[in-house]
Amino acid sequence: MKIWDSLPKKHYLSLAPWAWVQLESADPPGPFPFIAGVAPEVVASLHEAHGLLASAIDTAISDVFSRRAPLDDPDRQRRLEDAYAEVISARPDLQQHIRCGRKPDGTFQWEFPTDSTKSATVTNAGLRIFHSVKRQAIPIGFDQRQLGPAVGKILGFLDGTHQTEEVKTVVATSGRDSERLLTRLIESLHQHECLVSSSTSSVRSHWLETLHDQDMIHLGHAALLYRQRDHLLWFDPWLLPWFAESSVPSLWGSLLPKPAAVFLTHDHDDHVDPRTLLHLPKDTPIIVPSRRNRRTLSYDYLSLLRELGFGHVIELAHGDSWAFDGGAVYAVPFYGEDPCDLEMPRNCYLIVDRGYNVLVHADSGPTNSGRSALKDGVIQVYASSSSVYGGNTQMPFSIHDNVDHPVSLYAASKKANELMAHCYAHLYRVPCTGLRFFTVYGPWGRPDMALFIFTKAILEGKPIEVYNHGKMRRDFTYIDDIVEGVIRTLDHPATPNQAWSGDKPDPGTSSAPARIYNIGNHQPVELLHFIEVLEQALGKKAVKNLLPIQPGDVPATFADVEDLTRDVGFAPATPIEEGISRFVRWYREFYKK
Repeated sequence: MKIWDSLPKKHYLSLAPWAWVQLESADPPGPFPFIAGVAPEVVASLHEAHGLLASAIDTAISDVFSRRAPLDDPDRQRRLEDAYAEVISARPDLQQHIRCGRKPDGTFQWEFPTDSTKSATVTNAGLRIFHSVKRQAIPIGFDQRQLGPAVGKILGFLDGTHQTEEVKTVVATSGRDSERLLTRLIESLHQHECLVSSSTSSVRSHWLETLHDQDMIHLGHAALLYRQRDHLLWFDPWLLPWFAESSVPSLWGSLLPKPAAVFLTHDHDDHVDPRTLLHLPKDTPIIVPSRRNRRTLSYDYLSLLRELGFGHVIELAHGDSWAFDGGAVYAVPFYGEDPCDLEMPRNCYLIVDRGYNVLVHADSGPTNSGRSALKDGVIQVYASSSSVYGGNTQMPFSIHDNVDHPVSLYAASKKANELMAHCYAHLYRVPCTGLRFFTVYGPWGRPDMALFIFTKAILEGKPIEVYNHGKMRRDFTYIDDIVEGVIRTLDHPATPNQAWSGDKPDPGTSSAPARIYNIGNHQPVELLHFIEVLEQALGKKAVKNLLPIQPGDVPATFADVEDLTRDVGFAPATPIEEGISRFVRWYREFYKK
């Protein structure tokens, strides 16, 4: 065939990092795709009712944004429930499967029949190739044949570790219908510059040269990668093709090492991402929560993953394990996001690796750390904030000061995190260290922070808003110092303070393995001086709009870092002149200013 003649036989093939393929069903999957425990015809009715109610939902949203109704309107839910009941009552075919209405006590009843032997899944009948740089979408139909698994298998081979001849063999031996479709897919990828051939194998091998054994790497969002000797374990991979949703190149599957196994924690679509999974090698074991953990319904991982081409799917119930040389990964109770929503089977995972234990939990902060720490050796280092000092005026702020007077809800939430972390340290003896960050700045920061806003406005000749007439004082801390402080504290797990007394409790330490540290530059700088340094680095004056202090803000912050210096041997020291200069150089290069 012509396509195979145009590709070098000894070259390795991979998808370009800006390209991806997405399977598409003949019918929209609706709000209930891949659900086990309910019959397909029931899901069809639920889907139709959802669609019929969409106009009422759109109206409610429109009312909020047009300010015809307040966001916290207590009657909105009742009106939507009544609208749903009216839709069902007007459709006898929907009444066969859905029962709903208002009870005498005013509560809303919504029921539909369940059947543990049934499953409602999506069957794909086509695919679409996406080129994120050119913003192209190229559709390819299946002619109603169930060929999704064949597509998944060939995409798993396009990972930069297989040569053209190997890929050709997989296509040729896939069966007559599959061979035609897969050949057309390869031709389209090649035609639209979505296929890359290289004389050398994938960059994946370089990961093993830079990662250390037992390293855990954050890949973005909830995705994690753990190195176990020469094997890599992935958790909740949600990876983005280059430029698909951001102007910054991102990590895509073809740029990562092949996983020895992939672990999925729960059913949210940013944790079970078909786009990412479709492009993984299909001989990869996929570990998912067991249906034994469910109550009534469950997410049908098996059907979804088989439709994507996987043949090795392992269900783990709580307490079960997946073994590897030197240890195992244990499934433990789920305490990630939506901890009360336990209708679906969900897992957290505990890696037990040669005396080193790592707890993997989903989208959860210190509030969820202790409950799943079933083994010794798990430690927690979490981010707090200087905002917890709230109404305190004694300077510098010390971790040994009481912080019971927050002046913003954000500060109160950070204080709550510290208290919950202490509870877990006390109840489960999980070492917990909270780091109170002081006004972090530097490259790759958040664009909504003052330094980014000021820099952009000054370069564009627009005025900047300067609150408290510039008389604010902040302990600006450069990002490199923050990172160094985090790494140092990871190497010094919290231990109990043997001298701690309940008669005179020290807020910064505890009889439990819980500690708090300030990470700040311990050199407060007035905001107007900060702006002057930025003006010098940019070579341009700012137009200042001086305003009163904002509600919930504080006039000054100043970090006492004596405990940090004593316990971990480090104190931030980057002056703002150096930090802002580095930031401006990065900003001009990144934004081409």
